[in-house]
Amino acid sequence: MKTRISYGPVFPRLGVTILAIAVTLCFTGMSSASAENDASNPDKSEAVSSQKTTVAVTPPLDEKALLRSIGTLMDDKLAPLYQKQAKLEKLLLEDKFSGPKMTDIIGGIGWILGLGGIAAFFWSFKRKPGK
Repeated sequence: MKTRISYGPVFPRLGVTILAIAVTLCFTGMSSASAENDASNPDKSEAVSSQKTTVAVTPPLDEKALLRSIGTLMDDKLAPLYQKQAKLEKLLLEDKFSGPKMTDIIGGIGWILGLGGIAAFFWSFKRKPGK
């Protein structure tokens, strides 16, 4: 006879507790983010007015230098992926050229014996003298 375990009101309380913690963390994160924004921009009206009046003159970008710097950044970011890919390719090549393993040999012998058993089963029907 199976007995059912009754957890009672534990799981609803646990769910409400987790929800309360999540809401608290969300509001805490929002208030700290708004406090940082207020601290960095004490008067937003001054920042807006200074943006309208100030015009920044930037020199024209050198296209080759920009492409070189982007290429360097991409190489730095993709280097770990290239290393992982090289390791995987090395493992695959070692596995491919390592030759048959013991499990492959035993499996092949099993296939041969299994096919021989099936052939003997069907051959035994033809050998019965009574039919």
